[in-house]
Amino acid sequence: MPVMVISSDEDPLIPLPAQIEITRLAPNAVLRVIEGAGHWPQLEKPDELKALVADFMRPDWAPFAPPASRRLQRPQRHGQNL
Repeated sequence: MPVMVISSDEDPLIPLPAQIEITRLAPNAVLRVIEGAGHWPQLEKPDELKALVADFMRPDWAPFAPPASRRLQRPQRHGQNL
């Protein structure tokens, strides 16, 4: 089952390096970073959070499929890989 970890680059409680490690430990996990948000991205950047969740829920979102059958390429952070 795919898992999406949503992180904020300014979270003082769970820093980004810890969230990267959480993502590495979870099978089939991807990390998405909301820039300019702290620990409450649902309040600080609600539109960005909604877009991430809506995209993740799309039936054609397949980040773990083999590259030949992958329809969508997803950047980790606005075009940058973590």
